Amino acid sequence: DFILDYTEETPEMFADLGASEEEIESASRKISELNNAFDQEAAPQTIDLTARDLNVFFNSDHAVNPLRGLGIELRTEIGEKLSTSFSVPLEQAAQVFGGILAGEGRYLNGQATLRIFTEDGTPKVYLDDISLNSKDLPSKVKSSLSAGNIAERGKSNNEDVNTLLEKIDRLELVEGSLRVTTK
Repeated sequence: DFILDYTEETPEMFADLGASEEEIESASRKISELNNAFDQEAAPQTIDLTARDLNVFFNSDHAVNPLRGLGIELRTEIGEKLSTSFSVPLEQAAQVFGGILAGEGRYLNGQATLRIFTEDGTPKVYLDDISLNSKDLPSKVKSSLSAGNIAERGKSNNEDVNTLLEKIDRLELVEGSLRVTTK
């Protein structure tokens, strides 16, 4: 059974980031600057978000954190690819993936590696690798998840994602940062 094999009854417990108030405010400020660039008809802006910025922000209780209160935990590293460890309540995953992952009281704990770049003015996000519950997924499932641009799939399924992607000129991994340039 996929649910029993690839989910767990408890969330993965990540080590405390030990982020200072200054780090939380710095990461939150960068995210706020990015949000403002998206919301306004301003000149294009480029904002670099380090792995530490992303980890601090997405694991904070900051008011504009879209993951706040959802029980989702992330730990991210940025190199030539973006790698993340995650723990997501199955109920949250089911909202994204539908009935495939229906269930309560279980967690998707795993690791994923993504390639992020822009090609012909279109943000591209490709899943290169994923494992759940310390297990490789069956090749058929992995192939299905890895097929195509994740950003495009999100765009077609979510109006907020569609609007956001239309405002991105470039999305790339540069010198250990996720670089976002707005239109």
